[in-house]
Amino acid sequence: MIVGFKDFLVTEAKVAPKNTDRTADTIVRYFNSKLKRSYVLMDVFEGIKGDNKILQAVYIDPSGSALGINFKTSGEFLSISYWNKFKMNSDGRWGNPDKEIKFSSSESFAKVLPAAIDELTGVKESVRVDEVLNTYKYNGVTYNGKRDTALAMKSNGESDYRIMQMLNIPANKLRKFIEGTNAAEAGEDGTFEITAGEPQRMAERDDVSNAVKLFEETEYADPAVVFDQLDVLVKSVGEGVNPALIITGQGGIGKSFGVGRVLKEVLGLVKGEDYVIMKGSNSSYAMYRFLYNNYNKTIIFDDCDSVFGDKDSLNVLKAVLDSGAERIVSWDTAGTVPVKTGMSHEQIEQELAAYSAAHGNKPVIPSQFEFEGSIIFISNMTRKQIEAKDAALLTRCLSIDITLSQEDTINRIKTCLPGIRYYAAKKVEGRPVDITNEEDKREVMEYMMGTEFRSILSRKSQAQVSFRTLINLCKLKASDPVNWKSCAELAI
Repeated sequence: MIVGFKDFLVTEAKVAPKNTDRTADTIVRYFNSKLKRSYVLMDVFEGIKGDNKILQAVYIDPSGSALGINFKTSGEFLSISYWNKFKMNSDGRWGNPDKEIKFSSSESFAKVLPAAIDELTGVKESVRVDEVLNTYKYNGVTYNGKRDTALAMKSNGESDYRIMQMLNIPANKLRKFIEGTNAAEAGEDGTFEITAGEPQRMAERDDVSNAVKLFEETEYADPAVVFDQLDVLVKSVGEGVNPALIITGQGGIGKSFGVGRVLKEVLGLVKGEDYVIMKGSNSSYAMYRFLYNNYNKTIIFDDCDSVFGDKDSLNVLKAVLDSGAERIVSWDTAGTVPVKTGMSHEQIEQELAAYSAAHGNKPVIPSQFEFEGSIIFISNMTRKQIEAKDAALLTRCLSIDITLSQEDTINRIKTCLPGIRYYAAKKVEGRPVDITNEEDKREVMEYMMGTEFRSILSRKSQAQVSFRTLINLCKLKASDPVNWKSCAELAI
């Protein structure tokens, strides 16, 4: 009899998307058993890690540690993220993981996970393990790896079909084993790599987005709430009266929704036609191209804080936001088509069309153009942080900071409480499952207004309370009704 890693469900390089939940749970159960932890599921997020679009199931432990089980959206297992101390940043998102465990083949990652966990403890920057023992028992003898086991079975008269079935290998691989070719592809024997955690960007969940929308639409009589002023400023830029607006302040309180509501409902603008949105990190060249392609629209840079740290991006932005009658911006490199100063947009388009036709119809952009639109920046950075990057940019923009006190935020959340819904991290047949519990909501809300929660906030100077906090706590309570408060600090 052959004994493998029976408790694991993943034995192929790709699992069906419907099985990723079960696979993630299996991995975490092993972590809990191996490390004597109590990881519980917080949520499943869509995001980007490197060049991959991913689904990340995040599990947290009362000790402060956390795991992220990462799959490509196609279902292919990618890696395991590990946080020594899981914490939310001031913008309501969590920091990058401390370590990443990458397996060279998903076919064998379940078998080498024990060794990977052992190596995880005390590693510095990175460590690579090239040989991990995968043992198989056959007729009372222990063999290392599938190749040695297959040869032993063949010499004992086992049929090829039985060997393939018991070792879960295809016929061509068995043939190479028997013919004496060491066909161990990279990762077949269970190689893995532990590296410093990779940057990642996670999308907002639907339940949080819906709560933020409700938050924005709910009136709360407090003079510190500045959304009325925001409406006026957004309207001014959307109408083209002012060229730019920088909106700073904490995340999760409705800045993006507020901007979109004014542009659509107050001004009647159409997304894609009258205004466009760029999100996330982009190169300065990509930003220049985006500005040209939308030269006469209102452009929203939402959570694109990288533009404030790049010299070329800042120079481009200062040019398009110049106070002169003509806002000419240039990017004269080998990647652009030279055009004459003073050409109209239509003339530039004709020039580009002719150049593209003569060069295989490849997409091209001009070396310079006149920007006629307006720009709204939405950032979780502070005005002071942006000013430290380039004070001149601020002089070209209206600006408003939307930072509510913790008391204001908690009171607004309480006002919106009846309309808040939250959903299970795992979907059923592709559909979200509403797990909203009114009694749990009220208990969590009372906890957030109590002294124990305030004590946590006082210890975390950078803590920002938002709807994410309430929803995360409600989901933790759904996972563990008894011990959920022990993880409360991790949800802030």
